[in-house]
Amino acid sequence: QLHDHHDPSATSTRRTEQHRADEVARAFFWQTPGAMCPYIISALLLGWMGEPTHDNIETIHLQYMILVGIGILPSLLVLVILSRRVWQKY
Repeated sequence: QLHDHHDPSATSTRRTEQHRADEVARAFFWQTPGAMCPYIISALLLGWMGEPTHDNIETIHLQYMILVGIGILPSLLVLVILSRRVWQKY
């Protein structure tokens, strides 16, 4: 007679695979907004500060510095979150 029994390792493996798939899906989701943000912010800066000209080169530098500064914020957020997780373990 065959007995049906539940294999706990199979359930654990399925959960691990599902967790991994969820993480990959999140990473792919955030690629599009991350790729579009610099263009959107640049368009907003152009609308706010006006079109730069050769006579007003400082505007180009300021727009670039603002764009880079805003781009650094997500990286800093990740570093802070990860460093907190590491320090909580110790």
